[in-house]
Amino acid sequence: MLKDRVDQLEEIVYELEGRCLMHEVFIGQLLGRAGMASGNMDLFVNGVLTLVGNDLETNAMKVTDKEGARRFASALESFAQFAEVMQNALKADRLN
Repeated sequence: MLKDRVDQLEEIVYELEGRCLMHEVFIGQLLGRAGMASGNMDLFVNGVLTLVGNDLETNAMKVTDKEGARRFASALESFAQFAEVMQNALKADRLN
């Protein structure tokens, strides 16, 4: 019974990780496409990343419970990784 529950939870984690990965790729593509349409991809992407980072930080400061704090800490860490990937993609695009 416990093994079945662990297996079920592992499957849920894999599904969530897969969804997060898909969302990161999807958002990255949207940012890139919208940035190209705006005429200045770097300025557009950096502007969006700044706004999202600021919103996450502002909302994280308003959290009063442990679970919320943990959720926002994870969100901020994930966002930092995503922003770094986007910045590296922009640099690579400039080199090509």
